[in-house]
Amino acid sequence: MNDLLCAVILSSALLVANAAEPVAAPERERMQACLNFDWKFHQGDAEGAQDPAFDDSKWEVVNVPHDWSVGEPFNEKVVQGEACGFLPRGIGWYRKTFPSPQAGERVFLDFDGVCTAADVWLNGTHLGKNYNGYLGFQYDVTDHLNPAGELNVLVVRADNSRVGSSRWYTGSGIYRDVNLVITGLVYVPRYGVWITTPKITRDQADVHVETIVTNGGAKAGEVTVTTEIYDPAGKLAATGAKTARLKPGASTTIQQDLSVDRPELWSPEKPNLYKASSRVAVDGKSCDLVETNFGIRTIQFTPEQGLLVNGKKVNVKGINIHHDLGCLGAAAFERGFERRLELMKAMGCNAVRLAHNPYQPALP
Repeated sequence: MNDLLCAVILSSALLVANAAEPVAAPERERMQACLNFDWKFHQGDAEGAQDPAFDDSKWEVVNVPHDWSVGEPFNEKVVQGEACGFLPRGIGWYRKTFPSPQAGERVFLDFDGVCTAADVWLNGTHLGKNYNGYLGFQYDVTDHLNPAGELNVLVVRADNSRVGSSRWYTGSGIYRDVNLVITGLVYVPRYGVWITTPKITRDQADVHVETIVTNGGAKAGEVTVTTEIYDPAGKLAATGAKTARLKPGASTTIQQDLSVDRPELWSPEKPNLYKASSRVAVDGKSCDLVETNFGIRTIQFTPEQGLLVNGKKVNVKGINIHHDLGCLGAAAFERGFERRLELMKAMGCNAVRLAHNPYQPALP
């Protein structure tokens, strides 16, 4: 996706609204606009760069995922030399502008990972600080955006200068995806869908779905979660709906139990995946939609046979990989990880150990 497409997605939802009370969102599905392109970058500290009026005209233009350390010359005398691949670490600043979507909805700023100690500002307001370089984080920026259609200034200061913070190569900067997530007033929060398959037979699989729903509006409403499960071929395999009344500012977990007939099991040889589509509606009007891929399989560890997948003994032939892409650095290019896993699978691997921290969401 490029910036032009991002702008089209956002501008299609623009609506100037001056009402004092929140505006009811129209019937809609979740939108996600990438913010990966055309950031202004400065290596080193920059006093006052969080100010929206700061002059960044001489800064370098970069796209994220971005790892500025890997572009620097190797230096055997750099602090923590071997532990950081003999490449420098330090502080980097990023600035980007983007248009405001329509009023009356919830808008979230979603970072998959910034290394490290990321301070984030929007239009001069400090949103917070995230210290873990491997955990994604999110801010509700609904109340910090400029009026619909106007530009916003997003600023990130990434401080990776702490000595002793790692014993392997970390990379530096906004090295994973950044997205703007736009939902209705009632929505599913980040990581809000949890799926398990507690009972599986040849003829039927029980699928347990837990969906967290948050009411970000000013009124109570009847919230309905409709879950549709699609098989690996894209055909509807199961569906169910459940309703709960939700007060303003409150969250609830809606639990559903569905059954899939003649399930196509996931295995290392046939990695079949089902998709759960979780639609949230308030008083009959759709306001959010989240899709989650999952596999149906049984896993057992036994003292007699070791690991059993779907009742079949599996000898683990595994590899261990870190979060970076070797000579490409820590920037999390999705195709880079795909290619590496394809090569490892071709040489006979059937398992991966992800060392030592959470990876970008696209990998699992």
